[in-house]
Amino acid sequence: MPNYYSRRSKVQDKKNKSSAFILFSLTIVILILVFFYGIPAMIKFAVFIADLKKTSQVDESSDTLAPSTPRIDSISEFTNNADLEIVGYTESGAIVTIYYNNKNEETVANNEGGFRFKISLKEGLNTFSFISKDSSGNESPRSKTQTVTYDKTPPSLDIKSPPDNGNVYGDINKNLEITGTTDPEIKIYANDRLTSSDENGNFKIRVYLSEGANSITLKAVDNAQNETEKSLTINFYP
Repeated sequence: MPNYYSRRSKVQDKKNKSSAFILFSLTIVILILVFFYGIPAMIKFAVFIADLKKTSQVDESSDTLAPSTPRIDSISEFTNNADLEIVGYTESGAIVTIYYNNKNEETVANNEGGFRFKISLKEGLNTFSFISKDSSGNESPRSKTQTVTYDKTPPSLDIKSPPDNGNVYGDINKNLEITGTTDPEIKIYANDRLTSSDENGNFKIRVYLSEGANSITLKAVDNAQNETEKSLTINFYP
C-alpha cells in the first residue's frame, strides 16, 4: 500500500522548490523593471501579481464538488487467505480512506484515479467501506458496505455408504450411489462427478463402476475453497 505521508512530504518538497524558483524569477523581473522603467512600472507589476494570486485563491476555494464515491473491482465473498488486496477507482489525486473492522487506512489515488489496499482479515466476517476526499476538503458519500468471510477450516466429510473395500454384484448395481454428510450447501466431487450437499449437509452422488477394483476419490469443497478428501475402493462383479 502506498505511504501517504511519504508521498505528501515529496509533494511538499516539490512545491517548496517551485515557490523558491518563482520568487527568484520575480526578483529578477522586478530589478529589470526598476532599472529600465522605474518605480511606477514596478508598482503596476506588483498589483498584477497580487490580483493573479487573489484570483487563484478564489478559484481554489470555490471548489465545492465532491469526488466520486470509490468503486472497487469485484471480490469474492469468501476466502481462505488472510491477506486481501482491494483495487478500486475514484477521482485522480483524491485521498481514499478504507474503514474495516473498526480500523481505517488511507492512500492516494494515482493520476488515473486508481487506488489499491492490502488488508489483513480477521477470521469470520469482515466488513469494509470507503470514502474519497479531494484537495479542497470535499468528501464523497461513503460507499456501500461490503463483506468478506475469512474461513480457513476444511469442511467435514463422512461417507455413510458403501463401505470401503465393499463388494458390488450385478449390472443392475453398476451405477453406484454414494451417500454421506458434510457442511451445508457446498460442492461434492466423486472422481469427475459433481453434486452439492443440502441445507443439512447431506449428499448423494452416483458413479459408474468398472469390473474389478474401482478407486473413488470424494472431495468436499466449501465456499472459501477449503478442501477435504477421502478415498473408497469398491470391487464390482457383473
